[in-house]
Amino acid sequence: MDAPRRESARRFAAAGDEDLRVARLCLAADPPAGASAAFHAQQAAEKYLKAWLVALGVDEPPLTHSLVQLGEVLAKRSGERLADQPLAFLSGFAVAPRYGLRQVTVDDARQALGEAEALVAVAVAALSALGCG
Repeated sequence: MDAPRRESARRFAAAGDEDLRVARLCLAADPPAGASAAFHAQQAAEKYLKAWLVALGVDEPPLTHSLVQLGEVLAKRSGERLADQPLAFLSGFAVAPRYGLRQVTVDDARQALGEAEALVAVAVAALSALGCG
């Protein structure tokens, strides 16, 4: 993999790491900021999927918040099939809660963070195997 592609993948991953930190801080707040935590968990997963796609040779990952759609592109590029349920669950936090169109409980936010952390762990391993670790 060339240096510019590796750097682009690393930038996406670093942005995802920041979103994970923000999600954790939102949950640690008193009272917890559940909707913001869930949003940042979704954003972390999205950025890591895009990092993975860049590392696989996708010059411009799709401009979408749908993790299911990103997962489909990933499956086509790599053969790696991610479970749709966590992707769909996390995708639900990308827009609606930010505009008050969906209520998010603290339990929802904790689940979102857990799902995002699990997805990020898989992506980190894949990025490492692709020379972006």
